[in-house]
Amino acid sequence: MDHASSVLNFLQEHCREEAGTYVLYRREGSQDLQLLSLDQADRRQRAALCVPVGLLCFKMARRLAQEDRRALQAGMPTRHRQRCGRLLANALSALDEDQHGEAVWQCCDGLG
Repeated sequence: MDHASSVLNFLQEHCREEAGTYVLYRREGSQDLQLLSLDQADRRQRAALCVPVGLLCFKMARRLAQEDRRALQAGMPTRHRQRCGRLLANALSALDEDQHGEAVWQCCDGLG
């Protein structure tokens, strides 16, 4: 638990962009964590990370939207609408329509 707490503190200190997309990673064999902002990444870094991050954003948005639908059916307030929108927008900017057409279409539909 101590390790998770230090990682959370690291993220809180370094993730400063509102609705930014970050990737936290550790090189093989290293103990050091590195944080990369996709908005500030160079072309090579973006190319390597865009698809996995875009698909992750898409999947997270879908799950949060499902939670909101269940809440509505139970007569409870929704809590994830804005977060879903940000995740879908991030996914849309990261994914290529030719390779991930269905996900891109669902992102557009979700942002509607």
